Formats: sequence, C-alpha cells, structure tokens
Amino acid sequence: TVHLPYRAEQNVALGKKTWSGSLLLARYLDEQVQGGECSIAEKRVLELGCGTGLVGMTALELGAGSCTFTDCSIPSLADLRECIGDLKRIGRWVEDEGDWSSEEERLAICRHVWES
Repeated sequence: TVHLPYRAEQNVALGKKTWSGSLLLARYLDEQVQGGECSIAEKRVLELGCGTGLVGMTALELGAGSCTFTDCSIPSLADLRECIGDLKRIGRWVEDEGDWSSEEERLAICRHVWES
C-alpha cells in the first residue's frame, strides 16, 4: 500500500500533489508489465520532477532494478521521503548531502535544479 497526497485544489505546490498524469502513467506501466507487454526487470528508472514519486515506486514494485527520484523542490523531496514509506527499508539517509540512497543502489532521491 502506498499513501500519497492527492490534492486537487489549485494553490498546492507542484511537487506536493499526485498529478493525474502520474496516476495514468503508473496505471499504464502496471497494465503493460502485468499483461506481459513489456518487462522492466532490472531496468534503471529515472523519474524527473517526481513529486510524490508514484511512477518510480510503481516501477520498483514491478521489478525495476533501481530508481532515482529527482525534484527541484526541497520541501517536495522531504515529502517524498514520507511517501516512500516501506521502501525505506532498502536504504539509508545520507543527511550531510541532503540525498538519500540505498546501500544496494536500488533507490536514490536527489535534488535536481532545472536551471543548472
């Protein structure tokens, strides 16, 4: 079970809600993998502008080898840490760098500033 904030109101920061596009892409990925149309086993996934991280978490649950979640918003990345929940068991926080990664390198959360 994944608990995600879904806020439909207009004044919520971009990365602090689960967008319809994320829901559709996660559902599509699930249908394609479960239906045998494609395999993401051991694939490396990069989710740009991940927000709540739904698509990356879906990919990991479907067997992706690793996922790197990125967003430019530090508050959104902090919320993402909460959303990941049970996936935290495969990693450890590296507080001094502000990034999080797993020892197995299956999961990483990184800040990405689009202008840089």
